[in-house]
Amino acid sequence: MRIRVSCRMPVWYAFWFLPPLAMAFAIAFTGTNREIFVWMQHASRLVPAEVFSIFWQSATYAGDGLAVFALSALFLHRRPYAAWAGLLAAIPGGIITHGLKALHPFARPAVVLGRDAITILGPELHRNSFPSGHALSVGILAGIVFLSYRSHAVRTIALVFAGVVAVSRVAVGVHWPFDIAVGFAGGWLSAWIGWILVVDMPWYRTSQGTFIMSVILLGCAVALCFHAMGLPGAAAYRYGLALLTLVLSAASARRNLPPVGWSPRYRGPGAALSARRWGLSPPFKSAAEQGGAGPGASPPAAR
Repeated sequence: MRIRVSCRMPVWYAFWFLPPLAMAFAIAFTGTNREIFVWMQHASRLVPAEVFSIFWQSATYAGDGLAVFALSALFLHRRPYAAWAGLLAAIPGGIITHGLKALHPFARPAVVLGRDAITILGPELHRNSFPSGHALSVGILAGIVFLSYRSHAVRTIALVFAGVVAVSRVAVGVHWPFDIAVGFAGGWLSAWIGWILVVDMPWYRTSQGTFIMSVILLGCAVALCFHAMGLPGAAAYRYGLALLTLVLSAASARRNLPPVGWSPRYRGPGAALSARRWGLSPPFKSAAEQGGAGPGASPPAAR
C-alpha cells in the first residue's frame, strides 16, 4: 500500500527544532556545559525539600522509554494511529541514541565533577552520557502530540511535560544540558519519521490494528510493575501509570475485540460489519442464499 502523505516536513513543525538546536549550538560554541549544569542543579532546588526526591525521580522515570510508550494508551480511543506512530518512531530514535552513544561515549557529570560535588538521585552512572535517551523519548511523545492534535492547550501540556522530564535528567545528576538538547531534537525528528510511516496507512486505524496495540500496551502495563530502574521515589508514579495504562488498554481491547466465532461460513447477525471493521472479507454465503442450486441439482428451467 502506497503512502500518499508528503515526506516533506511542515514549516510549523520544523520550527520547533530551533529551540533545542539553538541551545545545543550555543553550549557547544561557548563551552558552558558545566556551568549550565551546575546552575540547573541549583535551580532544581526550587522544588520543596519535602517532595524534592519524589518529584524529580518521578519526572525522570516518566522519560524512560517504557513509561513514555505506556502513555500511548491515551491515544487509543480516538487516535490509535498515533500510538503506532510512536512505536515506529522508536526505531530511528533507538538508532540515533545508541549510535551516538557508541560514537561519543562521553563521561557523565559524576565522573567529571565528582560525586560529592553534585546531587545524584537514583543509580550513579558514569559513561555514555551523549545523547539523553529520556529526552529523546519525550521528544517523540511531544512530536506525536503536535502532529495529532491541533489544540494549543494539549500541545502546551505536552511541551511542559517534556520540558520537566528533560530537565529532570540534570536534576538527578546523570546528563549534561547538551545531551538533553540534542536528545530532544533527535526525538522530534524520530516522531516525524514514525508519523509519515503511519498516518496514511488505513490499517493502523482499523479495529484490528487498535486491538493489537491495546494488547501490546496491556503487556507494557504489566512490565511497568517490575521496572523500578532503581528509583524508589517514583514508585507511586510507576504504579499509577501502570494502572492507568491497564484500564485504558483493557477498555480499548474490549471495544475492538475480533468477532467471536467468526469464520468464512459464519452468517450470524453483524458478521459482515465485524468483518469489515477487521479488514476481512465478508462471510461467504451458501449456494441457496445466493439464489443458486446446490451440487447435483437440476439446472433452472428455460423461460
